[in-house]
Amino acid sequence: MANGDSKALFFLRHHNDLDHITPVIYKWLTTTGCPADIFITTEARYLDDFRVRFLQMLPNQRIFALENVIGDQREMARVMAEPAFAEALVGGVFQGFSGGVITFDWTMSEFVRNVMAAGQRRGIQTVALPHGDAPHINSMLHTEHLDYSALENYRPHAGFDYVVTPNSLCARRYTRFMPEARVPVLGSPRYCDEWLAVMGAAIPLYNWEGSEAGLKILFLLRDYNYPVFWEEAARTNRLVLQFPDAFLVVKHHTRSATVQRLMRDHPDLEIRDHPRFRMVYDEAHTASLIAWANVVLDIGTSAAFEAVKRGKPVLSLEYLHAGRTTVAHYIRACDIQYRDQLYDWMVRFQTDRNAAFYDEDERSRFVSRMLEFPDGKVLERYVEFLKKCARVTAEIADFNAAPVGLTVGAELGDSAVKRDVCQRSSPASAG
Repeated sequence: MANGDSKALFFLRHHNDLDHITPVIYKWLTTTGCPADIFITTEARYLDDFRVRFLQMLPNQRIFALENVIGDQREMARVMAEPAFAEALVGGVFQGFSGGVITFDWTMSEFVRNVMAAGQRRGIQTVALPHGDAPHINSMLHTEHLDYSALENYRPHAGFDYVVTPNSLCARRYTRFMPEARVPVLGSPRYCDEWLAVMGAAIPLYNWEGSEAGLKILFLLRDYNYPVFWEEAARTNRLVLQFPDAFLVVKHHTRSATVQRLMRDHPDLEIRDHPRFRMVYDEAHTASLIAWANVVLDIGTSAAFEAVKRGKPVLSLEYLHAGRTTVAHYIRACDIQYRDQLYDWMVRFQTDRNAAFYDEDERSRFVSRMLEFPDGKVLERYVEFLKKCARVTAEIADFNAAPVGLTVGAELGDSAVKRDVCQRSSPASAG
């Protein structure tokens, strides 16, 4: 099969997917000679994201927002739940190709199931790519997780042909319900050296005028579903700002629907009108803030992995939550168990911004086991795996399979798919 005979279909939802799957798309587009269609399944505004704009500069890609394809945001949920929509979309994407692969993130919905079914009818393999990582080594993650029953949430993902994971800690979520052969461990696309180097020039700079000579602290929050001791988190902000040259940015968890409740219940997390304090929502990207910061405070987000990879100190404030962070588990210097330790590190960093922090053997062990397993050729591994899936498709696929009477539009940017799907999904056409 020639390279040009196969194609990849990627679905993205929001920031997490853009962080972890964009690197795979980049490598696919720049090394395989095969095209890719990329669909944003949530809001069209993500077309303006800097990572999407980066992909738009690469060859052999088409990027769409389903909001624009459907044409009416109010109709998105209903139309996307219709099997006819998935049939038309998959048929249109792969028309004229003899090999292909369909990818989502670690998600499941009626739309995902419909696309999977449309792909399986044609012999196209479906793959779930990483949506995130494993910032905790414990399994009872949310506030109300008092036993292991929430692990059942991973069972539906067994419907994919494969669920790809960055490390064994993530893989164990799925191997309870799937054979290990269907849960390949390929490393972290987001935090591998190749992607961090590519993104280095593309990440927007974060600017806080006046902070250049100060001790720049970034505090990464979790969302309100996690068992965090928020009153103590607010005290942590005050502790840090006792130091006269400390500039503190508190970053809310990306895309969290719980932020409003969190700030309603714990308004003292924000220190209003303080000249060296900022609270940031989605207006600044986490990678930009990590590049700005000298030190990162963490309570269990995988974004801290990037700081570790870049050699920036991460203080995992274990005394602020009911879990155990992966970073603290692997790296002793990161394991902050009580206030005194945070205070003492602040004193040290105030005196010496470049104070020795990591034991390099511990940091290397974290990188090799969590981010670059079994070696640093992470993106190459992902693309080879997807190409293998596409080759299997080429051997068994019937790309012409479609329900009788279903018209498949070849160009998804025009109205063909939208018109056909909306007509077949409208209440007036039912029965």
